[in-house]
Amino acid sequence: MSNNQNTNSNSNPFGDDSAGYDFKSLLQKLLAKWYLFIIFAGIGFAIAYAYNGVLYSRYKVESTILAADYGQAVGSVLFENLVPQKGTNLENEVGILSSYGLHRRTLANLDFHVNISEKNILGHVQDLYGKSPISLTLDINKPFVANKEMLLSVTDQGVEINASGKTYQIYNPVTNTYSSNTGELNVKLKEGPAQQTALGVITLNIIDPSFRGELNVTFKPTEELVKSYVGAVLYEVPANWSTILKLSMESTSKARATTYLNALMNQYLEEELLAANETAENIVHFIDSQLDGITDSLNFIENRLENYRTSNQIFNLSSEGASIYGRLADLEEQKAILEISLRYYETLAAYVNEERYEELMVPSLAGVSEPVLNQLVSRVLEQQGKLSSMRLSLTRANPELIRQEEAFRIMLRSLDENLRQLLINTRNQVRELDSRIGRINQEVNALPATERRLLSIQRKFTINEGIYNYLLQRRAESAISKAATRPQNNILDEPRVVGSVFPKKDNNLMIGVLVGFLLPGLFIFLKDFFRKNVESQSDVKRYLDLPVIGNVPKSKVYGDLAVYNFPKSHVTESYRSIRANFKYLFPDQSMKTIFVTSAQPQDGKTFTSINLASIFALSGKKTVLVGLDLRKPKLHTSFDYDNKVGLTSYLIGQKSFDEVVVKTEYDNLHLVLAGPIPPNPAELILTNKFKTFIASLKEQFDIVILDTPPVGVVSETLDIMGMSDVGLFVTRQNQTSLAALEASKEILGKTGFKSLYVVYNDSEDVKAGYAYGYYGDEIEDKSSKKATSPVKI
Repeated sequence: MSNNQNTNSNSNPFGDDSAGYDFKSLLQKLLAKWYLFIIFAGIGFAIAYAYNGVLYSRYKVESTILAADYGQAVGSVLFENLVPQKGTNLENEVGILSSYGLHRRTLANLDFHVNISEKNILGHVQDLYGKSPISLTLDINKPFVANKEMLLSVTDQGVEINASGKTYQIYNPVTNTYSSNTGELNVKLKEGPAQQTALGVITLNIIDPSFRGELNVTFKPTEELVKSYVGAVLYEVPANWSTILKLSMESTSKARATTYLNALMNQYLEEELLAANETAENIVHFIDSQLDGITDSLNFIENRLENYRTSNQIFNLSSEGASIYGRLADLEEQKAILEISLRYYETLAAYVNEERYEELMVPSLAGVSEPVLNQLVSRVLEQQGKLSSMRLSLTRANPELIRQEEAFRIMLRSLDENLRQLLINTRNQVRELDSRIGRINQEVNALPATERRLLSIQRKFTINEGIYNYLLQRRAESAISKAATRPQNNILDEPRVVGSVFPKKDNNLMIGVLVGFLLPGLFIFLKDFFRKNVESQSDVKRYLDLPVIGNVPKSKVYGDLAVYNFPKSHVTESYRSIRANFKYLFPDQSMKTIFVTSAQPQDGKTFTSINLASIFALSGKKTVLVGLDLRKPKLHTSFDYDNKVGLTSYLIGQKSFDEVVVKTEYDNLHLVLAGPIPPNPAELILTNKFKTFIASLKEQFDIVILDTPPVGVVSETLDIMGMSDVGLFVTRQNQTSLAALEASKEILGKTGFKSLYVVYNDSEDVKAGYAYGYYGDEIEDKSSKKATSPVKI
């Protein structure tokens, strides 16, 4: 064997032999199906458009609350330091707004217990609150069927409610319990007064008499409503120092979301106002309790004074008595004010010890001027309100709640300490005043008995009158403060619909177009990625790493003798190109014996052998084509010969060399048929007689073409390779399996045969690479020669 010096291990003179996935080939496949992308993108747009049309819109409703940093009531403007200042913490306000109790009290005043809705074909639900053609009013104080979706049918025969399934629950609002019941629920309703039904006490009102159809209705207890609405309202706290709190809610009913947010904010402000007035009410109550005793004493002393003056005919004090009276009245008034403060301190201390913090009164409003105590009580009240809101939304184990409770305990200790000290100081001041009053009373004893008695009565009257007027003034101030109190937080924006959050129609259209556009590409990619057969030259190069010497295009020609029957066809031109490539590769004429094989049957190796031999014969080369596929011979069928005499006849000694070498009707082309199928074809190939036969062919012919069995199927091809100069490995587009290529690579790699090239057969993408149109129509000569069967290429 004289292997050519050109090898295929490092270079490929016919194309790129790069490995890896062939993205270029994939791109070509995608571009070839460009119309699919347009069609599917249009289908995606149509589906998205129809999808948008059947969906119910979901709207977002927003409102805002302005929380003042330091709100002051009008009373604080009229009376300095009478109303405590209270800092606002937005997180606390969110805690109050999201509390279970606030939502429960809000829903108790709304008619949300009956939910009427409708469903589209996709099962999406639209809330019909505010626009339902049928109105149902449920008596929530009587037992009713709860949390079960029922069908509300309106026909010409009337209004009827049906429930699917036989199990349902009855809610008892008195005991707040559920009981399970079984049976059919089929209730007919009449318009008019409330009706006792199996569903509950219901009042029907037909809003749109023309409506006919089916709706869905559900009755929900307040507790179930609270669970759903607590999480339905969202709160947005600004990242900066702004005190504007945004509330938002999403619903398929704009009316329901707007109504609920409005009711929630009004309930929130109303409760804030009640809490702000509670302190003023406590102070008024305290002053009223003091006035009750003072009024009785004042009336009694006034009567005594009048009677004494009348009976003793004395109406004014002497100058000395008036002087003593003035000093004594001043001290008595100071003592009375101190005693009021003392009673306030004692009451405040009792409230603290009994943990009745909600009844604490600010000292300034009670007439007690004590700045430190005023600040401490204000801070305790503020911290108590803060803790109350936090306990509604946080667990006992929350670190922030624990920290705030510890701060509250520290405030209480400071308040208790301050009260103790104030009680001690005030009692000392009262004793001091008692001592000074005692000394003045000694001067009173020096006055005449009648005047002394008048001074005593008048002194008591003046003291009680002063205290009475003082308390009346404080009570009036507290009443004005209460009347002027307003919520520190204000509604900045009433609830309003800001837009639709679902469906996002533009996004759906874009997604529809994008998905429609991507589907063909994904299908083509997956089909290409998981395919099992060769689809491009890159597959051959990746698996075999062999140069491609020629591309045989997919053609309409018939018969295996394409070169002779269709000399101007694309197929014939491809074999001319292969012959030219051989001349380029083997310029010194060292190439003489060529074997042709493939990975599997039906790849076109026999067709390639016939036409390769034909093209060499047409060039003037004396060529012989040898059929070595002894198991499945078919060369004889292409030339319309029988297979009774052939190579096997020679190898077993039945025929001579000249008898098995047949000259065909075509110039320079000879045949050696396979002959009858032997029982041991592999052993015949291994004989010396076969080697001698091949050597004789080389001596008598310029070109010897060996049509061998598939290398991936039988083993004798490997023995034949050692007698050849060049090998051609035929692969067929969309026919040769990748697994067969992988197996062939392993087999060929063990042989060390270097001059091996690939013929890429049945190619669908090579016409653009050759100017075949120059040679005319490939089927113009179809009738000039016999054509018995389609080409197997």
